[in-house]
Amino acid sequence: TTSTTSTSVYATGISLTWSDLPDGTYDITLVGSLLAAHSTSAGVNIGVDCGGSVSANAGVSCPTGANPFTRIERNFTFSDVAVAGGITIKTVYKCASTGTASVVNPCLQAFAKRKA
Repeated sequence: TTSTTSTSVYATGISLTWSDLPDGTYDITLVGSLLAAHSTSAGVNIGVDCGGSVSANAGVSCPTGANPFTRIERNFTFSDVAVAGGITIKTVYKCASTGTASVVNPCLQAFAKRKA
């Protein structure tokens, strides 16, 4: 279980380096998900990160507690991503309001369409 109290800075749920992607320009679609809970039954925001660029987040209200069991997901397509020597991709999260967001079981799927 990982957690954060930040409402402004994303914490990393999972981070992967896609090192076998050949150099080029791509449209990259990321699908990130995790199980979440919030200490005050507020909400948790989830996003996906492609090479340091974070998608707009998606949020959901979560049950109160420290045992994460609400699955939340965010998918986003990053256009015209220049890849040279691989790229780091992540599922990220933060609190939607004051309290503590706890997460487990982060997942990340990635799809790349080569453009050049």
